[in-house]
Amino acid sequence: MSNVRSFSCFRRRPHVVDLLTPFVYGVSSYNVKWAQNFDGAFTSIINSSNIGYYDTNIPRGKTELQQTQGQVRITFDPTTFGIDDTKSFWLQLWETPPGGTAATFAVVNGSPSVTASVSQTGILVPGQIVSFSSQPTTQYTLLTVVGTAVTLTSNYTGTAASAATIAGLITAPTLLLPDTSNHGIGLVTIAGNAPAGTASSGSLQLDMPRMMSDWKIRNEDAANLLYVATEQNGPEMAIAPSAFPQYYNVQGEQSSIWVRGATTGGTGAVVVFSATASMSFPK
Repeated sequence: MSNVRSFSCFRRRPHVVDLLTPFVYGVSSYNVKWAQNFDGAFTSIINSSNIGYYDTNIPRGKTELQQTQGQVRITFDPTTFGIDDTKSFWLQLWETPPGGTAATFAVVNGSPSVTASVSQTGILVPGQIVSFSSQPTTQYTLLTVVGTAVTLTSNYTGTAASAATIAGLITAPTLLLPDTSNHGIGLVTIAGNAPAGTASSGSLQLDMPRMMSDWKIRNEDAANLLYVATEQNGPEMAIAPSAFPQYYNVQGEQSSIWVRGATTGGTGAVVVFSATASMSFPK
């Protein structure tokens, strides 16, 4: 997954979330999903065409016109979709990959090998996160894409299917703060499960609302290691289990982190962790 952000929230006010994502030729639809936490099940709330989306529950006078040439604008009120507007939540933006709708995929339980009905070279790329219609709540990272042969970084665990469709995830889980964060509340706390992974390529990328500083990351697991990286497939820091109480301090400013869990023997293991950071305000 790329650490280049695919959407930005340029306005966050009471009952208003205003997003922009670059217009990509060939992409016909954009799907916004949300979850209360990054390790929860993401639920689809908006299916937008490439001309954008505007929630009619928002009075037009609350959002002025914006120059959006080359961008797709998606504007909505969280409460329209049953989301508590006073609390933080997480968003993902999915797209239909150009040409991807014409392909189907054969997946086999217990195997990382996937066979596409047509070549996916130039359509899907290594490092991309995808979800199959045969197991829509689970995400997989692509390891290799060579013609019709696609390999995942982990074994497929869902129901076998000969003609599954695919959705390509173009953003990491991204934290969205409530409007109160615009009024002097600069400390952000996150907590949840880091996925099991045997290498950096299996890490989960988490995007923050902006550049963050004074990171303090704690492994809450009693036995397993938490691995943290500050760039995609980059060097990792191993944080010891909670039996050895410690925070790991990350110096400098950072807007994303990559996390995974593993046993001391290197086998992937889900690990509970927490982290705090301060928003870096413009200087």
